[in-house]
Amino acid sequence: MRSGQNNDQEASTSSESNTPSDKPVSDEKNLARIERFHYLDTSVCLYKAALKGDWQAAKILIEKYRDLVRSPITERNETALHIAVAAKQATFVKELVKHMTSEDIELKNKNGNTALCFAAFAGGSKVVSIAKEMVKKNKKLPSVRGRKEKTPLYFAASNGRRKMVSYLYDVTPFEDLKPIERIDILVATISTDMYDIALTILKKDPSTLATMKNSEEEIALQELARKPLAFDSRSQLSVWERCFNSWFKGTCNKALIQLPAHKLVQLLWREVLVLPEDKFIDLLEEHSSLLFEAAELGNVEYLIILIGSYPDLIWRVDKNVQTIFHIAVRHRQENVFNLIYELGAIKGMVAKYTNSEFNMLHLAGQLAPLDRLNIISGAPLQMQRELLWFKEIEKIVPPLYKKLKNIDRKSKRVDICICECLENTYQKGQVEDKDQDNKAVNTPSNTKTENTDKKCQPRVIDQDGGLAATPWELFKNKHKELKEQGEKWMKDTANYCMLVAALIATVVFAGAFTVPGGNDQEIGTPIFLKSKWFMVFFISDALALLFSSTSMLIFLSILTSRYAEEDFLMSLPTKLLVGFTTLFVSIASMIVAFSATCFLFYYSEVAWVPIILIASASIPVTLFVLLHYQLWVDILRSTYSSKFLFRPHKHKLF
Repeated sequence: MRSGQNNDQEASTSSESNTPSDKPVSDEKNLARIERFHYLDTSVCLYKAALKGDWQAAKILIEKYRDLVRSPITERNETALHIAVAAKQATFVKELVKHMTSEDIELKNKNGNTALCFAAFAGGSKVVSIAKEMVKKNKKLPSVRGRKEKTPLYFAASNGRRKMVSYLYDVTPFEDLKPIERIDILVATISTDMYDIALTILKKDPSTLATMKNSEEEIALQELARKPLAFDSRSQLSVWERCFNSWFKGTCNKALIQLPAHKLVQLLWREVLVLPEDKFIDLLEEHSSLLFEAAELGNVEYLIILIGSYPDLIWRVDKNVQTIFHIAVRHRQENVFNLIYELGAIKGMVAKYTNSEFNMLHLAGQLAPLDRLNIISGAPLQMQRELLWFKEIEKIVPPLYKKLKNIDRKSKRVDICICECLENTYQKGQVEDKDQDNKAVNTPSNTKTENTDKKCQPRVIDQDGGLAATPWELFKNKHKELKEQGEKWMKDTANYCMLVAALIATVVFAGAFTVPGGNDQEIGTPIFLKSKWFMVFFISDALALLFSSTSMLIFLSILTSRYAEEDFLMSLPTKLLVGFTTLFVSIASMIVAFSATCFLFYYSEVAWVPIILIASASIPVTLFVLLHYQLWVDILRSTYSSKFLFRPHKHKLF
């Protein structure tokens, strides 16, 4: 029975599977397989040919399948033209375009980009020739928008493709661009340092483009504020021009004035200045970064152009009540800060600007940002530079500011009683036990402790839980770690150098009493006493002993220094500089003594031996110079050239 039922079921199943209704499904699968094979046989082959630039292989496929030139050959709907352009196959593109219509060249991939957009992304001389072939076939192609409705010109500008931008700017109808597209392209050329092209674009419509916001809600001046190198004469003048400029003061500054970036700022700022007063003020408020970001990045030439035409900018403050000079102090931009010396007596009024939490001297007490701190090599020299800033700001601010706390006494001060006997802990301006805190604040004399003889010391705690501090107290607190790093670096360096100096002193001291050739047994004088090489040996040996001993004493004084903050200003760097110098002289003198001994023994017999030995002996001296020269120069420059760090700017504001 069961076997019969199973047979009936199998029969019924087989009959159902052979019903005519299932034939279309099978036909669809077969059709899909055929299309897949066709894709692998044509599209993949054409893809490989376009990628390699094999036009002969592609030509066979295109002549066999006419529609293949306009058919997508990738999952992203890219045609053979997209692939060939991306692969920079100029010859392939030139031949392929001949088999395409103007509409075919406008085909886009899934992202909405044409082949010209691909060319704009790629850039380069070869790709420019490819773009010319496509535009020659379709004059409207530069106006066909790509991804996010951006033109190929924008893609080329935002990717810094100068040659492509120069070409596309000539073939893109400027009048067909929307205002937002124009400002986007202008800001993109500024962002990628193509200031000459940006100037050309700006001159097309200066009144609109100067004050218009781009897609990022910024104006062109804000982007220029972030480009300090565009106004740096050292990066714009050649080596010979820089030398000529240093010999004849300011001769090459005329070339600097002609820089496209300068002209660009002048033209933009001129259009901003002619705005009605209310619109001008609103623009400065909304786009304040055009001023304060330039101060933060040290874009001094840019600021000179703006302030020179509108001096009231020196009084403008940001949301933290900071002028450009306060920002320059905070970010250690000495070139910007030096503009304050050209204000005459007004600089004292600017330095008085303060808010409820800090003044300019407190900003100097903060640790410099890492990017500015690391321009000086070594923790000791970094500490020295920080001290220079603090001492310079001390000369400018009113004497009262040196004692002011960095917190508002009215709104952010809490007087509390802090005694050694109290066990209350304060975190983020709040006491763990509020009841005990109230008692400590209101009735310190009634607080019961184990030792009632100790007097309570009222302190000020700010909202962040730290004690309010004077500028110098803030400086010591913020630079504590840097000072410790500088102390460790100095001690380690002094230890190693003193060890080398001690070895040299030991060797040359022994050499002074065991002179080359020995002594005459009858009269006790050196045998080679009358030789000139013996005198060279003795003098250089004596110099090596004296300078190595001096070097040891100097490095010993470094080890025994107190390492107060002020010691990093002059004392410690000077000792390190002198120590390195005397150590180098002692090493050089020791090598000279060795060379004189070689000449004394071997020159009369075998001349080439001392020459080879002396040439080999010069290696350690050369290595010492190469390995420590930069550090020596850094110490010398930081210690003795630092007095020129703060001085009136070479350019005049007014």
